[in-house]
Amino acid sequence: MNWDAIGALGELVGATAVLVTLIYLAIQIRQARKTQLAESIRATRAERREFFTALRDSPFMPEILEKLSQDQELTPSEMLRLSAHHAVNWGQIYSAWLQDKLNISGGYNTSMAVNFRYAWGVPGSASWMEEYGRILFPEEFVLEAMTYSDQPLSPALGSNDV
Repeated sequence: MNWDAIGALGELVGATAVLVTLIYLAIQIRQARKTQLAESIRATRAERREFFTALRDSPFMPEILEKLSQDQELTPSEMLRLSAHHAVNWGQIYSAWLQDKLNISGGYNTSMAVNFRYAWGVPGSASWMEEYGRILFPEEFVLEAMTYSDQPLSPALGSNDV
């Protein structure tokens, strides 16, 4: 065997090693993406579970929601608690919406239609979105959320560039 053949064999071995390394890296990247997706889904689900557990165990929210369903006036502290409830709820829905938009939910989030309909069904949601949500969230999110509301917000969108 001459030196040219040995050199060609060395190049072939080197090229094969590079190809194997690239295939291995592609597999690792795919696995990392799946792991990231699973963690994102897990975190979103855990956040929602904590939210609903806190709502269930709250000594305040059932009474507040009952008062609202009977058109009774809320105290200032009840109004603050209700506002905080809406902020957390809409914030979690925005997180899920953003994951969908960035394609990191893998299509495993609860449908946005279900999320939006739930949020709009909580008494006081429309007034909270009108007063705070339009400032806190991007216009695209607010417009999509509004498509599921029975109570349209005022026509002029607020700016979130504040």
